[in-house]
Order: sequence, then C-alpha cells, then structure tokens
Amino acid sequence: NTLNARYLWLSRLIAIGRVLPSEEIYLTRFMPNGDIIELDGDIVSRELSTGFKNIRQFILNLNALPNFQNATVVSLERNQQGILVFKVTVQLKAG
Repeated sequence: NTLNARYLWLSRLIAIGRVLPSEEIYLTRFMPNGDIIELDGDIVSRELSTGFKNIRQFILNLNALPNFQNATVVSLERNQQGILVFKVTVQLKAG
C-alpha cells in the first residue's frame, strides 16, 4: 500500500511538472493536504508581464489535466530580488 501511494503521488508530481509553461517557472514546494495539493514556486522572468502570463498558463494547464480541478492562485508576490513567488492550490478529482 505504501509503495502504491508513493507511486501515485510521484506520478501526480511528474504530471504537474510536465505542464509548467516555461523554463522560467519553478516549483519549490509540493504539499498534499487531503484532496488539495499546495504548490509553491518562483517565476524568474525578466518581464513582469511574462511572469503573469506564465502563472496564468500554469493554472490553465493544471485545470486541463484529467486528475485535477479548481487550480487557484492563492498568492503572487514579487520579492526583493524581483522574483515572483507564488502559491497555488489544486484539487484532486474524485475517482
């Protein structure tokens, strides 16, 4: 059971990694919490508008995955280094 559960979470993480919209967006934290997954990350785009486009596309890509729904940006802030730091939640579909 433990091995199957780990494989399931690993496959979900890989699926999420595959839909990152560019090389400028990185996941820094993956935290399952029941049927919700919390994702933290950084966007290192030089252009602020490109960073916003990347996070928007990431949300669209997450919602298009067959096992996920209701992806939402919880927070998006620019840190002192100019990096956009985000927190996203996404819900697992039942079944």
